[in-house]
Amino acid sequence: MLIAASCLLLALGVLAYRRQLGRDRSLGLLGLRLAVLAGFGAILVGQVLAVRWAERPRRVVLLADVSASMAQTRQDSAALGAAEAFPLPERARREVWRFADSVGPRPDSSRTRIARALRIAGRTRPAAVVLLSDGQDNGEGDAVGAARRLGVPVYAVGFGPAAERNLAVSDVSVPAEVYEGDTAKVRVRLQGAGLSGERVRVRVAGAEKDAVFGPGIAEQELEFRVGFRPAGRQMVRAQAESLPAERNYADNLQVAPVEVRPARVRVVYLANCPGANTRFLLRALAGVPRAEVVPVVAKVGGFPADRVVAEVRRADVLVLDGVRETGQDASVWSAVAERVRQGAGLALAAGSEFSVGRTLSALVPVEGEVKMQAGTFTPAATGEGALLPWFQAGVGIDLGVVPPFTAAVGGTLRPGARAWLSAMEDGAPLLVAGRAGRGRVVFVAGDPLWRWGFLPTTDSPLEVLVAGLVRFLGESDTVRFRLETDRPAYRAGERIRLRLKARAADGAGWDGLDVFASIGPGTGRVGRVGAGGVAIPFRGVGAGVYEVELDGLNPGSHELAAAARYRGTEAGRAALRIEVAEQSVELAALGMNRPLLEAVARAGGGGFFPQDSLPVGGFELRLGTHQRSILLDPRRMPLIYAGLAVLAGVELVLRRRKGLL
Repeated sequence: MLIAASCLLLALGVLAYRRQLGRDRSLGLLGLRLAVLAGFGAILVGQVLAVRWAERPRRVVLLADVSASMAQTRQDSAALGAAEAFPLPERARREVWRFADSVGPRPDSSRTRIARALRIAGRTRPAAVVLLSDGQDNGEGDAVGAARRLGVPVYAVGFGPAAERNLAVSDVSVPAEVYEGDTAKVRVRLQGAGLSGERVRVRVAGAEKDAVFGPGIAEQELEFRVGFRPAGRQMVRAQAESLPAERNYADNLQVAPVEVRPARVRVVYLANCPGANTRFLLRALAGVPRAEVVPVVAKVGGFPADRVVAEVRRADVLVLDGVRETGQDASVWSAVAERVRQGAGLALAAGSEFSVGRTLSALVPVEGEVKMQAGTFTPAATGEGALLPWFQAGVGIDLGVVPPFTAAVGGTLRPGARAWLSAMEDGAPLLVAGRAGRGRVVFVAGDPLWRWGFLPTTDSPLEVLVAGLVRFLGESDTVRFRLETDRPAYRAGERIRLRLKARAADGAGWDGLDVFASIGPGTGRVGRVGAGGVAIPFRGVGAGVYEVELDGLNPGSHELAAAARYRGTEAGRAALRIEVAEQSVELAALGMNRPLLEAVARAGGGGFFPQDSLPVGGFELRLGTHQRSILLDPRRMPLIYAGLAVLAGVELVLRRRKGLL
């Protein structure tokens, strides 16, 4: 179709110059003009010229493993000798490369990274690759996948005695957090060596599944559905049953932590002087997910003491809306104070009738005369308040559009209390957080709050604030930044996975942080990020979880630190200590990992040979080809436009000189 369109345009161009054809005796100029017209016609219709050909290289890369595991069994020199003697087709060019941690004349022998060696060899576009190794791979890459992606034959030669029998739980993957009663997926990865069609039973949280490891299978992944309860921090245990004559029984068990959130937060709302705030606060509380709201409103005569005290003692969060502490409700206030000191959260909202006596004043995070003062109080986030998700631009409340308060409670902050909002006019605290015993307390010192519920948004500022306060006050775990590793101790050279769990003040996972890790000097002090080395960035994986993998550390005790920053301001940090044993990860397993080598050869379309059965006469190593192509798209090549313009200009100049214009 494109060719036909180009021919049609060419014919139209010829007709356009038909009057000059009779007197144009220069076939060169005519041909030049037709070439220009054809070029512009090709651009107009988007004609693409594709040139494809097969590249047939003659280079064969032989990767000889010289890692510590090969040297320990004296197989490194044998691999180099076999690489020089491996039969190749005529006219094939032999290239012997040494590899361990990487590829080079003298690679670091502390680790074996087969996938990396295959990828590096593949970038040179060889005709085939021969891997000579014991197969004891401890790199993070997928060696089988790397062989499959090369696109040329991959052969493997195995060295060393057959690997001992062993089954290991190599990884347990769980969600960062779940809610109580929820069912979540738990993935367990198993690695086996020296097994032959044996059935293995794996248990996770009371559930069981079977896996069968045949000779050609080195790794499997099982998925479990696990229900989580009760709330709190839990450890998920994944255990594979021990098999007779296993090399190592300790690696049959792995554990992973998970945070289980409360399924329902019980919120008890108390008001003995109901006013304009009451209806708006109750409506906002009703919209909080996973919150069970118990409203208790007393208009006259005080609270029904027995029933209210019983509800208070069962509360996770208490909301006191504009209350007045009176003697007739003394048992209720005493129960509130006791429950907060035991660990329940408390939200105090000031109102026109708000007043506190001896019992409640001990809970309020401001001291001095707690009395409402009239005026104009425009809320603005403090430095710490700006870190809260409720007041982040584009995510939470836009403080620029909420109406100012017309009254606020005076007083100064108690020791340990902190203001999240303050008045722009005089700096008076308007939203204050503190503690009373084991419980968290938040005091809304401005009034009226109900105006925040009138703004025409999907979620009004009042609903955003109330939902955040309920989660913040109902959060029992006060550790906002926790640094974890996948295991408490490592072998020398083993890769270390760090995970930072970050939570905002309301307990929700805090995404969007810049997190960096550093390694301390191992003297018991946490190393400052960036000091003594380059800070290593984490990557966010969702739900406030950040991960990074570190290359193996030297033996000894190490302090690892992580610092989190939000928009240039430090939000928090965490640290932990790990131990690195003298034993090298490279020497943890010796002998031939035949299942992995066979899988690599099978994925590469080649063959596997033990070191004592190298191919001899009659064997023909198959060479692969690489498909190459060039696409010429005139619309994407500016030089084509420039060239056609130059040709058109030359043709016009020549015609003018000959008097043909």
